[in-house]
Parts: sequence; C-alpha cells; structure tokens
Amino acid sequence: MTRQSHLAATALATLALALAGCTGAARVNGALPEASANPAAPPAALAAGSTFDSDHSAGPVAGPKPAAPATGMAEVLTTPATARDQAMAVDLDHSFQIPKGEDADLSHTPALVFTSDGERMVVATADQELIVFHAGSRQLISRHRLADKASDGVSIDPQGRIAVWVLEGGGIAVVDVASGEITARDDQAGATWVAVDPACRLVAVSHGATVEIRRLVDLEVLQRVTGSAGDITNLAWSRDGGRLATTSGGGRLQVLDASSGTSLFVIDKPAPLYAADFHPAGTRIAFGGQDRTVYQVELASGEETVLSGNQPYWITCLGYSPDGTLIAVGDESCDVWLYDLDQREPVFHSKHHVECWLNSVAWATDNQTFLFGCRPNSLAGKPNLYDPLNQVEAARSAKVRASRQALSESIDSELEKEQTPQVAAALEQIKRSLADEEKLEAYGPGVAQQQLVSVSNAQLQQQTVEPQGGMTSQLQNKIQNAQALGGRGQAGLAPVDTSLLPEETRKRLEAHQQAHHEAQEELKQSFVVNQWKVKR
Repeated sequence: MTRQSHLAATALATLALALAGCTGAARVNGALPEASANPAAPPAALAAGSTFDSDHSAGPVAGPKPAAPATGMAEVLTTPATARDQAMAVDLDHSFQIPKGEDADLSHTPALVFTSDGERMVVATADQELIVFHAGSRQLISRHRLADKASDGVSIDPQGRIAVWVLEGGGIAVVDVASGEITARDDQAGATWVAVDPACRLVAVSHGATVEIRRLVDLEVLQRVTGSAGDITNLAWSRDGGRLATTSGGGRLQVLDASSGTSLFVIDKPAPLYAADFHPAGTRIAFGGQDRTVYQVELASGEETVLSGNQPYWITCLGYSPDGTLIAVGDESCDVWLYDLDQREPVFHSKHHVECWLNSVAWATDNQTFLFGCRPNSLAGKPNLYDPLNQVEAARSAKVRASRQALSESIDSELEKEQTPQVAAALEQIKRSLADEEKLEAYGPGVAQQQLVSVSNAQLQQQTVEPQGGMTSQLQNKIQNAQALGGRGQAGLAPVDTSLLPEETRKRLEAHQQAHHEAQEELKQSFVVNQWKVKR
C-alpha cells in the first residue's frame, strides 16, 4: 500500500502517551441508505468466542467464508405496558451548547463520547472541530479545528484523547484531541467509516465491503477482511476489544475475531442494517436498520429476540447503558427511544432535533445520562431545534426563572387585594400558565411518567405512535399553556385581556415574555446537543 506518513518524533511521543491506559468502549454508526437487499437468512450459530490477542500478524489476512447459517425463529416481545417499572422516568437535562463560529453554520455532530473518567464530553462536529466540555458544568474547555477537510466518518477513543477522522478523498488521520494536531495519516486508505478500539491500540477502517484492522500508532494494516455482503455501514467493537461487528447495506451483521480476522458470527436480513452494539457483558449484540426493527441476538446460541418492531423510521444507531439494563435507540428522523431490557418495553420517546440521522450514542459512566450524535439524513436537510425542547431549555435559564418569580410574586400580591371578577380571572389564568411553565422546567417533553405509559410495543405494532416526537396531548397542552402567557390562548386557555391587568403586573408579564423570547433566541445561536437523564 502506498502511504504518506507524517510522524514527527514529538507527535509520536504525544500519541504514545495518549494511547497509554485507555479503557472503555467506542462505536461509530452508519452510512446513508443504499439500494441493496439480500434474501433473508436465519441466525447463524457462533463458533467458540475468542479473547483479545495482543500479538498481531504483520501482513493482511483474507477473511474466511462466513459461518454457515443455522435455523432459528425470532421471539417477539410483547410485554404489556402495565408491567413496566413505574418508578422510572427520563428527564431532559441541561444541554451542551456549541457556539456557532462566524465563518461556519454548524449543522451536525457526527461523533461524541463521555470520557471513561466521567469528567469530560468530547464531540466532533461537521465543521471538522474537536470540542471538549466539562461533563458536569457543561463549560467549554477547548476547541480545535482540523486543518484538512474531512467527512462524517470519525471516531473518538473512550479517554477522549485521540480521534480518527476520514479525510476528504478517503484518507484517514489520527488526531490529538488536546492540540488538534494530526499525528499519523494515510492519504491512500480509501476509507468510509472508522472506529477506535476500546484499548486505543487499533482502529477499524472500512472501504466498500472490506474492513481493515490497523495499528493506531502508525496505521499499519494488520488484518483485512471481506465478506460483508454489501458496503459496510457500521463498525462496533466489543468492550474488551476482542471482537469487531460490521453491518452492511446488504443486510449482513458479521462478528469478527479482532486478532485473526476470523468470522465468528453472521446474520443476514432482507434490508440494509445501519446500527450495532455489543452488550457490556459481550454475550449478545443489538442491531437494526431499514426494516425498522431492533433485534438482540445471543452470540453463543444464535437465539434472536425482537426488542421492538414496526418503528416509525429506520434504526440508525443504538447503544447499551454501561450496566446493560437499558438501550438507547436513534433513527433516521431524529427520534430518540429508550428501552428497559428487564421489562422489555420502551420507556421513553422524544425528539433530538428535526431532520437529521442519529448515528452515535454516548452513555456517561453514571448509567443515567445519554446523548446522541447526528449527521445529514437521506433528505439532506439541515437539522433544526425541536421547538418544544427549545422552550424547555429557555424556561430553565436564570433570566427566565427570575422574571417568572417576579411575575408570580406580583400576581400573588394583586390577588390579596380586592379585585373585580374579570381581573381576578385574568390573574388566575396567568398563574396557571406559569405553573405549567414550571412543570416544563422540571420535566421536558415526553419525560414525566404519565407521558411514558402511552408508548408500548403493542402500540408500535398497531402503528399508533406519532413519529415526530411522540409526546402526549397532555404534555403538548402544558407547552401551549405556557405559550398562552400574554394573550396567545391555546390548549384550553382563553386569550388573556392584558388591559385588565394592574399596571405593575402587566409590566412584569411583558418583561417575562421578553426574557423567554431572548432565551430561546440565544439557544438558536448555538448548536444544542440534548442530554437526557434516567431517573429510577
């Protein structure tokens, strides 16, 4: 292979230091849809599993023929919604905000990770920037832009020290996150997707139907494997780094031994697959794609389970929580889902943005916090803020909280006085709207338990779940009631005649409306990465 290598001694030392001691999991998700379909095939039995071998052959090794398929039937899970754990809820937590640069209109964040020490969140953007946040405070720590033009194929190691990026034209570059400097590159790789292994020693690189396993420090090819039945759309490492899963546009899920390139497990589906993730225990793998089904398969037996069928859109990413009890799922239209694997039911459904392809999931070490990365979907649209989430974020800002408190105190003061029935009714109506606004601050779309119970596998099978956000009418009413402040009568609230209000209250209402509007506009000046938190 012809390679242009730029490895200065200082850069190599920096990379070696960054690679030392990395732990955790890494995954990157999928390609845009392709016109491809293979005949359906039942699950294949798994050959004996393998552990990671630190000794690698120096040259490329052709992959063996995939394991022969065995017969099997998928088990469809239909646990009633009433059996769910009623103590679980999901909250829209405070989001990470990436200020848009003056020379760029940031539109996507194709890769992101919470670091394995729980301290940072690292994100790669469509503007070829690597941005580091403090995970707790969400304060921006650093941002560096890659000098070269790059694609959405990017993977970040679990320590948040190294990123591997697919460059424009198919080259690959190893990038030091702290400095933004390229420490190794191969301009002739012809790559599409990449994934750094959990130990930060290897990187998987796909091009067409071929996957290569390379040494990260110098990008030397150690294994080369074919047999993916179509262009590879996804790469996912097991937590121990011993196995690599690939999905393809031909509908094939394949599990490889990382040290030998041997095919350990194969399943074929009739439609393209885009997403895969190993369970933390390494005993099973979840996957999904264009048939809008979330599958889970036991690697030892080949027993397949349908976690969810008949989803509204194609499954484009998924990720197990660190303890393996939950799985977060994203689709081609920016809908987000959370499944309780014990109860075998969806417990949460909302929206990330509008019009983007969710392509990666990041879980924090607390087993509670998760977020999604995204890139353009098949409509090639630019994602917009999902307005209900924008209103929730605005309601939580310090300025809006202060103006809401001042308005509430003014209303309480006026209600203590003798008022005409019309004035008292107007004051009470605004007070109800303020109460709904406070509930938005506490919960967010789709997250209160009374909103969760309306989404079940049975309803998905009956196609009764609304794809665009999935929130119930009760929560939508809360949002609209909050909007009704100042005369925008919606969701059962009649318009408020502000001329009836005492002058001081009217001024505080106007100030509150202005504060809320300004908070929403400020959010629109940043690219917002929504963060969700599970409450059990």
